[in-house]
Amino acid sequence: MESSEARGEGFSRAMAGERAMDLAALANPQQLLFALPAPDLKMPADRRSKITARLEKGENLTAEREFFEAAFRRLMAARQLPFPARLKTDALGRQLVAEALEKKLFVLDLLLPSLGRRTGVEAECLAQLRLGWTAVALEQFRAAHENRYPAALSELTAEYLSAIPTDPFDGQPLRYQKKGSGYMLYSIGPDLKDNAGERKHGKDGDIVFAVITPALRR
Repeated sequence: MESSEARGEGFSRAMAGERAMDLAALANPQQLLFALPAPDLKMPADRRSKITARLEKGENLTAEREFFEAAFRRLMAARQLPFPARLKTDALGRQLVAEALEKKLFVLDLLLPSLGRRTGVEAECLAQLRLGWTAVALEQFRAAHENRYPAALSELTAEYLSAIPTDPFDGQPLRYQKKGSGYMLYSIGPDLKDNAGERKHGKDGDIVFAVITPALRR
């Protein structure tokens, strides 16, 4: 499961499905007109009016389809990189949106942004999976060592892990701190800052899987 997620297979399949739906919408502008009034669509009023005018003409969106297909290929090529380099795909997505708007392909502002916001979420999912995998190994170690956790994750590799899982956000080993008879295990998270296991609201703070204490185990 971890290797499949690390390759991004699930997210790539989802993007392929979204591509099919977006191309169908570009072939039927009425679908896009129906989407424009959506209350959760955050878009400047002038851009919304430009998209509406373009769609109401009923012309074939050939230029938009060609740009969309080329953009999709670039995004999928960038997704072939392993983490953390794959995180740059989101920046590429924003760049592609800017390129489309520069070419006055305003209709694509309805479709491209969602394709360029995948890898940050994907990295969080992968971090949670690797934290859970490591936590299982820590419990196996504790059960075999008189209720004691290791001083460092390197003690797990001989028997419980083939290698120390890396943090998808920076490529470094997952952060681990032994705390008394418990431990803290975390990823630095989307803000790319090591906050020593402190969780915050929004995109700031670390992704903490577990802080184990004797009180929690009773």
